[in-house]
Amino acid sequence: MGYTQDLPRVDLRVLPIIRLDDDLFFALCQANRDCCIERIAKGGIQIMPPTEGVTGKRNCDLIVDVGLWAR
Repeated sequence: MGYTQDLPRVDLRVLPIIRLDDDLFFALCQANRDCCIERIAKGGIQIMPPTEGVTGKRNCDLIVDVGLWAR
């Protein structure tokens, strides 16, 4: 197992402390390009650990399978 599978997803509640408008969220993402940062519906953000090669290969295989099925 690689180190990234041991890292948990981090959920941050930012409301009502700060409101992340599009520009501020974009700036946050640009300042942390090595992280996968997503907004969640309840006003918070999620920080996901990077995926490993095995996960990337699985995702690629899935995309190819769906593309071939669609043809």
